[in-house]
Amino acid sequence: MSRQQKKNVFSLIYFYGFISFFNIALLLFIFPTIFVDKSKVGIYYFFAMISLVLAAIFGSILQLIDRRFSYRPKFFIPPLPITYGYKGVPNNKFKEFFVPKELIKDEMLFVEIRKNVFEYKVGDKSFVFDMNGWVKRITYITWLILSELQIFYTRGNRKLISKSIYVMHENLRLSFALMNGKKINKTIVKKYKTKLPLLLKIDLKTKISIIPSSKISIDSLYDFN
Repeated sequence: MSRQQKKNVFSLIYFYGFISFFNIALLLFIFPTIFVDKSKVGIYYFFAMISLVLAAIFGSILQLIDRRFSYRPKFFIPPLPITYGYKGVPNNKFKEFFVPKELIKDEMLFVEIRKNVFEYKVGDKSFVFDMNGWVKRITYITWLILSELQIFYTRGNRKLISKSIYVMHENLRLSFALMNGKKINKTIVKKYKTKLPLLLKIDLKTKISIIPSSKISIDSLYDFN
């Protein structure tokens, strides 16, 4: 398991722990005021306080694990469970898989050279994406390329990164040739406009909402090696 995968597992544990104890505390504070005899309210409040303390502990550990929670944005929007965590980044070094903008072509072929390891060749260059341990391997590679396009063409403008934008590609398709003979195609640009899946939009908006910098970089969106 890679460093990011371990971080993802632990951050999810503490995230759900924080959410669970916080919600339990709220219920223990609200429920007695409606349904419980006044003489027993103190017991509920006692356990509510314990739940709040546990929520604070889980939240503090979460801040240590996930650097995004160390920020204090003006308006805080908590990450949604479906987009939460450090996820989907290749296990190998950044320089081995990061595709420069000028090498992103209208047709990009990713060949599975080993189980869960994909290679993209262009000219004399080769880029390898080691996606072992991740569930949505093809989706995550697609999101990385899309995120790079969003950042490059918006120049890191935080107001535009999570929106479909116009780019210098009429159409752009990623093709994934799998070892079992199957081929999967992902169109990420159509008629000069990027196609952002709903979950990627939510993911980008969530991350941007807790990044204090006025300019967004690829490194601030993902936790690379």
